[in-house]
This record gives sequence, C-alpha cells and structure tokens, in this order.
Amino acid sequence: EVNQQLNNGVWVSLGKHSFTAAGTAQVSLSDNANGLVIADAVKLVYINSQTDVVVDNTDSNTSRVGSWTVSTNTAGYYGTNYEYRTAGTGVNKFTWSPVVSASGTYEVFARWTAFSNRATNAKYTVTNNSGSSTVEVNQQLNNGVWVSLGKHSFTAAGTAQVSLSDNANGLVIADAVRVVLQD
Repeated sequence: EVNQQLNNGVWVSLGKHSFTAAGTAQVSLSDNANGLVIADAVKLVYINSQTDVVVDNTDSNTSRVGSWTVSTNTAGYYGTNYEYRTAGTGVNKFTWSPVVSASGTYEVFARWTAFSNRATNAKYTVTNNSGSSTVEVNQQLNNGVWVSLGKHSFTAAGTAQVSLSDNANGLVIADAVRVVLQD
C-alpha cells in the first residue's frame, strides 16, 4: 500500500522482487482504496550488488560527529531505524562511506522519514577524490523514498562519502544513502 497524497512526481519503491529473464513481470493497481487512484508509470530497476550500494545508518561504514538520537517514531525508514539531530551550527555530521567496486559516474540518493518538524534545508555533502559538493533537500517531503542528490564520479578504492550536517532549520534525519553506477 502507498499513500498517493504524498511524494508527488518521485519514484516510490514497491520493494525488491525477483524476476526471471523469460518470465512475466507485472505490476497491478487496484481501485480498492479510500480515494481517487492514480495510475501513471512503473519502473523496474535491476539491482546488482557490485554497482548498487546501500549504506544504512546502522552499518559499520558510517561515522558520527556529535550525539545523534536513534528513533523509529516515524515510519518509512530503511532498515531497523534512523537517527536524528536538532538544528545546529554544522559542527555535527553524520557520514556514510559507501565502498564502490568500479570507477565511474554514480547517481547518489538519500532517504529519510518526513515530518513537519524536519529541516527544509538539510545539507548533504558528497565527497569524491576531486572535491565535494553540497545539495540541500527538504526533509518535510518525500517520506521513505530515495531522493537523488545528483550524479558524482567515484573511483574504485577511492574516496566516496556522503555527509549530513546539522546546519539546518529543523531536525535532520540520517537514515540511508544509495549509490548506483550509471556508466
């Protein structure tokens, strides 16, 4: 089940499913709902553990500066929980360090639980061997979906990091990041 009143215009995951090469892949939408049902598009994405890497807040290749609080209060998180920090000066950061096995251009995604007390200007910084760039997102929107932070080049055995700063106007949510090889 999905709430179609949320996540306007973004791809929402319906989970991971196995398909065979010569088999039938089908997604159906029922009108058994409590309101208007919208049928727009579906997208199947092949997941290869060598080129699609997810790092959850509970994984060992994460680090924290400052005190972050573990929570399960708002549904939509990846894995078993998420962490949050109140607005601050930017000194406190949560960092995910995905290990990429192939050099190339990766699309970087972040995921969080949305709520009205979240930051509308949460700052994610993506760092690679040649530098870093910062992307601001509104964490009051897009609950429990992968939101793109853009495409970035990473090298195998090089630096690949995504950091979330507390320099924001509300709670910042550290849940999971995903990097997907594009070429």
